[in-house]
Amino acid sequence: MWRSMFSIASLLVIAAAWILAIGIGLVVVESTAVAAAPMQRRAAAAGLPDFWPPFAAKPVERPAVPRKAAKPARRETPPRTADRPAAEPKPSGPLPRPVFSEKEQQLATIPGFPGTRFWADSAGDYEEALPASRGDWLVLSSGAQDSAFGAGFLSGWSAAHGRPDYSVVIGNGTAAFAAVYAFAGPRYDEAMRALFTGIDAGDVFALRPTAESLVETWPFKRLIARRIGLDLLGDIAAEHAKGRRLFVLTTNLDAGRSVVWNMGAIAAIGGEAALNLFRDVLLAAASIPGICPPVYIEAEAKDRRFLEMHVDARVTGTFYVAPDAYIVAGGARLPMARLYLILNGKAVPEFASPERRLTSIRERSSAMAMVSAIRGQLAMVHQAARRDGVELNVAAMDPGFESVAQGAVSSRYMTKLFASGFEKGRRTRFLGEYRYLPTMSLLGGAGGADASK
Repeated sequence: MWRSMFSIASLLVIAAAWILAIGIGLVVVESTAVAAAPMQRRAAAAGLPDFWPPFAAKPVERPAVPRKAAKPARRETPPRTADRPAAEPKPSGPLPRPVFSEKEQQLATIPGFPGTRFWADSAGDYEEALPASRGDWLVLSSGAQDSAFGAGFLSGWSAAHGRPDYSVVIGNGTAAFAAVYAFAGPRYDEAMRALFTGIDAGDVFALRPTAESLVETWPFKRLIARRIGLDLLGDIAAEHAKGRRLFVLTTNLDAGRSVVWNMGAIAAIGGEAALNLFRDVLLAAASIPGICPPVYIEAEAKDRRFLEMHVDARVTGTFYVAPDAYIVAGGARLPMARLYLILNGKAVPEFASPERRLTSIRERSSAMAMVSAIRGQLAMVHQAARRDGVELNVAAMDPGFESVAQGAVSSRYMTKLFASGFEKGRRTRFLGEYRYLPTMSLLGGAGGADASK
């Protein structure tokens, strides 16, 4: 009976995640169609690069074009720079990719980086990658720009009480960046704050649709290169050497499975190649499929090299604790003593009347899909924690938080959300009893703590 319930819940979680991704994509497309032209012209006049428009409130009225308009003068193509790649001719069909087999994918490793990743559903590989002893675990859910809540919560927690030295830190989606900083230690709290409050759409997207995405993400790749350097890589490697573990998830679209990257093991190898792989994994973790281009990571099998296609792990779940074999009834015992789970989203349904317009209905549906996905996974993890005597501590965005995000990436919205998370983290007292989400009958009883107390 339990296995059946968990299977149904898993399907509901995956369906909700896909609804959420589709909703986000449709909202972005509509905003782009309305706002791109005027904002691109203003950016060009100011000498700025192309960027993804953050918001559009009204339709743009375009002047009529005469039937026999004069042929415009030919403009010179701007020189290619390191920051902005030159435009490439649009292909008429699918982009070419080297063909490789399922067997080769099963045997694939990253050249020069053996043992630095494993399949998220592989119980054996998961167990081998874990620390020798049980301890405190930190898990951060995906949430796009809502990951600013988790970053703020961690900063407030550190400022008020001091955070534990988590034996394992796991990040999903954009929260992977917060996971990296949290693993490296409180001295990186300011860098975490700057990242989650100081960027806008132009730092992440470039409005240049391709055959595989609606936007390009070279601005984000440039931003990652500025924020993730060899010094940080060295600090991650030092913590890994102490026996701690940092995991970040991506989805391998070729295999149809999630991949767990042992970021500390990558950092421990060191050098420019390790830094580039570390950055590529973080970029892939935040790349929403269909909107952002996938990240191609070189792999090899049987002396043959090929490129794997990786995207955001939210395709298969909002957060990751363990393979299904550890979650379902009768499975393996959860390997942590205490689990701190930060949900970068609202986990309680709330009343809101959408307007009778397409974007409002889509946004409301996407928000509901996120809540459903979070609650479905949380229910399964809660049951496993109760069964194994693991103290489960949960924090989520306040249901009363009311700030409207002006587009896909808004520094104003993320700054407000970071401040809300900081205050919640500052006043947190984990009480050792489960009193979170009282309206959800599946989560009643003992076994964890509510971070809102």
